[in-house]
Amino acid sequence: MLKKILLGIRKGTIVFKNAIVAIAIGIAWVISIVVMIIILPPCFVWVQYKLYVEDKRKRMRINAERKAALVAPKGVQNA
Repeated sequence: MLKKILLGIRKGTIVFKNAIVAIAIGIAWVISIVVMIIILPPCFVWVQYKLYVEDKRKRMRINAERKAALVAPKGVQNA
């Protein structure tokens, strides 16, 4: 394989172009794996955390409104 590439480089034939394409595809493949393994999981975790925090705030607000409704006098509840 290496010999063919070197011959292609010396002759300037299509083999050299195929080698460049193969190297480019290999680099793109490695980059895609790095993105999938290193970058995407923290993004998913971050999104889940944001949704959790938002849900927690919503629940806290609803609970606070319920407590306020229980403490308030009867005439003020519907205000």
